[in-house]
Amino acid sequence: MEEIIMIKKADLNGKWQSKESETLKNPDGTVMYIKREAVFSEDSWEILIKTFMDEAAEVPLFTVRANGSYKLGEESDDVPSATCVDFENTARYVTPNNGSMAEMLNHAAVGKVGWKVNVEQDVSKEGCFLVPSIENCPVEYDLLKIVTGEVEREELYFGDYTPEQREDMQKASKNSKNGFEASQGICAPENRPQTLIEFPLLRV
Repeated sequence: MEEIIMIKKADLNGKWQSKESETLKNPDGTVMYIKREAVFSEDSWEILIKTFMDEAAEVPLFTVRANGSYKLGEESDDVPSATCVDFENTARYVTPNNGSMAEMLNHAAVGKVGWKVNVEQDVSKEGCFLVPSIENCPVEYDLLKIVTGEVEREELYFGDYTPEQREDMQKASKNSKNGFEASQGICAPENRPQTLIEFPLLRV
């Protein structure tokens, strides 16, 4: 029987990573695959999200890295035993991992300098497509839940949005001038996730 742990900062300390490729469904119906890696300390957090075209994670697309500080709150009203968390962002970075992605970013004139394959750029100020700037999204409102399974290995779950929440955020995005960054999405406390993501991270 699994054991539920109400989270304290000491419980998060260390490194967590995906145990397998995770399926990510885009609003337009296409699918990407991601692998995540998160590192927590008492005062800071960092997350690395690598995206791929294939489930075997052999064809990379791009990598997103973000970091900052975080605050743990009360138990979620929507997800029992999940803890509300506010991720305060200090910086966000994007790395194109193939030539086509670098070319697309250059064509879209994202960033101040030319994009190169496997060279990270700081997008904290301007943002980059679905990666919002710090100014437009200084805090991400999320959930965390730690579960210890039958094999006594801890699993860390982040929050996810219900279909109704996703629909509302997509409508807000379409009605805004700046698309994603101006929408009341992950950066709005009233839109804190009301469920958990399907894929957990395992403690390394």
